[in-house]
Amino acid sequence: EKEVEWNFSDYEAQNIYDMRATTENSFLFGVRALITNLEDSKERYTTGGVTRFITKALTYGTGGADRTIDNTTFVDWTKSIFTGNCGADTRFLFGGDGLMANLTKVDTVQKQLEAKKTELKWGVTFKAIETNFGMLLFKHHPLMDLAGWGDNGIVLDMKKKKKHTFKP
Repeated sequence: EKEVEWNFSDYEAQNIYDMRATTENSFLFGVRALITNLEDSKERYTTGGVTRFITKALTYGTGGADRTIDNTTFVDWTKSIFTGNCGADTRFLFGGDGLMANLTKVDTVQKQLEAKKTELKWGVTFKAIETNFGMLLFKHHPLMDLAGWGDNGIVLDMKKKKKHTFKP
């Protein structure tokens, strides 16, 4: 019985949000391909999402519903993330709900989160965790949950990132 005022500006904002989310989802989970548009016969490239290029996978918990992370697992993760690949001293972790909830329960992480140390990069505020191997900046990413990756995360080394342009 309540009428909600919905105008063109609201519709426009909704469409812009949807466009940004679709683009970002493509950058995360897209499949690289060349397709032909049937209407105008022009070729279109689709992007290969970053998840298609994962070279190392780390697991946590004992399997099933147990996804707990302890201090030992966290230290082993940071060792694996930072060593043996000549990368940057700072890495970026984007994670889903489950991973972020379990990560914040680790004693080492909890203590540093209480210090409220954050860093702003590219307009995004990351929570910072200093480890013996390097700085891990992490952020909850809602699209991970929508894509079924709630218990997963992606660690990026921006020093190793390259942009490829097929056609300007």
